[in-house]
Amino acid sequence: MLSLAALVLVFALMGCDSVNQPGQEDENSSSYIPELISPENGAKFTQSTLFKWKGIRGVDTYRFQLGITNDFEEIIRDTLVNGRTFLENELTEASQYHWRVKAVNQNSNRQWSASWVIYPPTDPIIDPIDDFVRVENGKFTVGGEVLRFVGTNAYYLPNYEKINSGIVDNAFDSFEEAGINVIRMWAFYDGYDCGYSQNDPNENVIQTSPGVYSESALQDLDRVIAKGKERNMRFILPFINYWDELGGICQYNTWAGAENPGRNMDFFLNNEQTQQWYRDYIEMLLNRVNTVTGIAYKDEPAIMAWQIINEGRNRQKQPEIIRDWYQEIAQFIKSIDSNHLVSTGEEGFDEGTPSQYSVGEYSNTYVLRAQEGTSYIMNTAIPEIDFGSAHWYPQDFGFGGTWNDNMKRAQEAWLTDHKNIANSFGKPFVLGEWGHHNWTDSSKKTMYNNLYQHAESIALDGSMIWQLTADGTKCWEFAGNICYPGGRNDAELFNNFRNHVQAIRSMEN
Repeated sequence: MLSLAALVLVFALMGCDSVNQPGQEDENSSSYIPELISPENGAKFTQSTLFKWKGIRGVDTYRFQLGITNDFEEIIRDTLVNGRTFLENELTEASQYHWRVKAVNQNSNRQWSASWVIYPPTDPIIDPIDDFVRVENGKFTVGGEVLRFVGTNAYYLPNYEKINSGIVDNAFDSFEEAGINVIRMWAFYDGYDCGYSQNDPNENVIQTSPGVYSESALQDLDRVIAKGKERNMRFILPFINYWDELGGICQYNTWAGAENPGRNMDFFLNNEQTQQWYRDYIEMLLNRVNTVTGIAYKDEPAIMAWQIINEGRNRQKQPEIIRDWYQEIAQFIKSIDSNHLVSTGEEGFDEGTPSQYSVGEYSNTYVLRAQEGTSYIMNTAIPEIDFGSAHWYPQDFGFGGTWNDNMKRAQEAWLTDHKNIANSFGKPFVLGEWGHHNWTDSSKKTMYNNLYQHAESIALDGSMIWQLTADGTKCWEFAGNICYPGGRNDAELFNNFRNHVQAIRSMEN
């Protein structure tokens, strides 16, 4: 057998100079030319069109061109893109367009992809999402049609739009494959004294100090909302966090000089400065005009709802205190924005084991007598609160880490009770977060499958897993995540989840 050196010598003597030495690239090889994906060649476009192409291993940056002629002498867009998609928002019916892409790295002689053409629509361009979600007869509706959904939390998307927009694109690809049409995502990131940004000043903080907002961070939020809208996805957006992550009330309390700022809801609620800063942030965001879509947030139909706070608690205080605050803030939001739904964002705890719950189905009644200073029944009764909100983490709520009959009974009762209570006030119910703290054991799969079956049996209005991730970026953050196609590649969990998404969405009124 000839050695490698001998083989190289033979080819050289034969004049085979097209053989690459290690580290060299064949610029004519198709493996270095991007493959266009969508919109397909000859397709009709919309005013906002998302261009997608297949990436090349080891290449992060691409040059995107959009022209009016096929020789690209009249170019309307020539830009570098970090990722595999580009959202164009200024297409008009006056012209057809040609587009192409090439990889960019240390070698500047990459070849262009094939060029594809797209044509104006036959009918006038209409945004894919052009109507707001309403509540009618206790159900979510869009244009008079009932909306039921299964979605995901993806709190991190605006932050990663700064760090690596390709991760955001991957996430939306996975959401689209699952059939998801609602995403719950943080619409805040406050300061550098609490949470992740305390240790990493490169985090994509929106409110850098009281009333001072980063335009670049807000533009990342703009882009994520525009990308979701392009794919017919809507957003549920909380304004602040109870927990320290991404600042939360800890940051507002720190700015105001609290000695014990973390999770100190009592200080936050009773301090004039924190309350004014919080209202200022809400007002700023509602009136902000998205730099991509050109639409004010308060007028954006791709936003389904606002949430006042993620998992608000006021431990060992009377639940009427936070109930009254929820109402004041909901009224404030609606005084600026009459288009959108508002909910609390709470976990669904209650006080005093109310009889409205199926008490006998709970082996541990902590969640019904939680002493966390919040009552789901009181909060959902607020006229300005448009739908009920609860979360479900059976281990955290006292039902153990292994699937058994007690967990099954509690899970089914939790969904049914919260839905029935919301319905008693003429409102729908959304299970805003759910998950199980197990990486691989059968309890996780069994719990999820039971949740799907029961949600379908009671025609649940909406739910959102914590969380579906597309790659390793957030896959390992929480054991209950479904990671697909990257990360752990939870194919079976993903397929079961996707089937549930379709089952809920296809339900009749």
